[in-house]
Amino acid sequence: MELEVYESKRLPILDPSKLTEQERSRIEKAFLKLCQTERKGSKEGEIQAMKELDNIVFGILGLSIKERKQVYEGLRSLRQTRTRRKEVKILVDTEEEWEPPKRRRRKKETPAEPYKRIDSFF
Repeated sequence: MELEVYESKRLPILDPSKLTEQERSRIEKAFLKLCQTERKGSKEGEIQAMKELDNIVFGILGLSIKERKQVYEGLRSLRQTRTRRKEVKILVDTEEEWEPPKRRRRKKETPAEPYKRIDSFF
């Protein structure tokens, strides 16, 4: 997903210095598990590992099940909006941006003059 700088400034983030050692350890283990499943190429394992990591972070943030669903729904909505925006951007060109395709010019092959052909042999 694409993230703009102004969007990142408004994101709430976890301050690792305020986490307990146990919380940091749980996040680290879940993240490493996610990395391993990504390397293996297991989509199901990757989704499961991602949910595990999400649940740990959501638990630390104190989010209820309803709030967790709202987060997932918001992310799904953002992905759809960005996908649609990219499709529209690709399908529609403005008049200023559009240029007709360039035609290739054929090179006229002129036969070499006889004296030049003979010189190339020596």
